Amino acid sequence: MMVLSDVSGKSMRPLIADEDVEQRRFVEKSFTTLGYFRTVTAGCFDEMISLTHYSPVLFDRFDLLVVNSDIFYSCEFDYLDFCLGNSRLKHVLIYDLNKGSSAVEVLSERSGEQVWRVQNVTSDVIARLIPLIDSRAF
Repeated sequence: MMVLSDVSGKSMRPLIADEDVEQRRFVEKSFTTLGYFRTVTAGCFDEMISLTHYSPVLFDRFDLLVVNSDIFYSCEFDYLDFCLGNSRLKHVLIYDLNKGSSAVEVLSERSGEQVWRVQNVTSDVIARLIPLIDSRAF
């Protein structure tokens, strides 16, 4: 089920994609705590691809996609192929429980388009990345 919170707040627009509803709620709450209310959630690959590839608004973009890597593994899709060059995504944070290290790994750092991978998404990780994405954050 897709959910859109349309309350006044900071203008960054994150998309949270995870099959685990409790994890989606946790990530959404992390953004809400930081003052970002324009979050959209997707519970499966099909919902995520609908939002990132087939939106009726041509220039509709997400400032940040926060996605569980399992969504890509379940449909045998490479997450870098999905993320890089996707005109509807500015930045991507992939959390991969199979990643050995807890450090933030930079997978791509193109101008205006960055992709990071972490072992687990936490409020701390989100708070550290927000200033890199939203220069008006603090």
